[in-house]
Amino acid sequence: MSDPVQVIRDTASPELQRIHAALQPGRRRPLMLALGRAGRNEYRAWFRAKDQGAPNARGWPRSHFWKRRIAGATELDTSQTTDTQAVVVVADRAINAHVYGGTWGPRAGKKNVSIPLRPEVAGKNPRDNPIPDIFFFRSRFGKGGGYLVRREGKRLVAYWRLTPRVRVRRDPAALPPREFVLIRLVQEARGFLSRNFLRR
Repeated sequence: MSDPVQVIRDTASPELQRIHAALQPGRRRPLMLALGRAGRNEYRAWFRAKDQGAPNARGWPRSHFWKRRIAGATELDTSQTTDTQAVVVVADRAINAHVYGGTWGPRAGKKNVSIPLRPEVAGKNPRDNPIPDIFFFRSRFGKGGGYLVRREGKRLVAYWRLTPRVRVRRDPAALPPREFVLIRLVQEARGFLSRNFLRR
């Protein structure tokens, strides 16, 4: 995968550490897989809930970024799951911009980031050609970039702005609080013990 990913790792609470230590080494990876699936589900639920509570700032039709892109890209990486760790990965580079904020550029192989300027193209990629007959119109101001426009009658209508870099504000609620996830992981660890070792 060429795009960077956001890897989420939670340091275990004391109770999780006690449960982990109580198991024989050969039985610890199944516990970590169970915790990883529980963690994945909690992150997905957080992103979906965030999507429901985040209307489009411009009042445009919602693209459901958090539900479709971020929750959909959240998965347990079983290849990195061992006796001592479980790794939940959000395999979409867009999450990094919201977690860390800052200035971001386009994906590898592209020159510009496309920013929609009209509601009918919100959440759409100009490469998919959702608007016929658009063409590039270079801006006279700034360095690089420009607009994707279409001639409508006697005027040019801009549908996307193209820019080499875009500034994204850090979102402190992009990820669920660590304590919130740990509560669920402790519950899952207790359930794992009950299901597998405490039956009579």
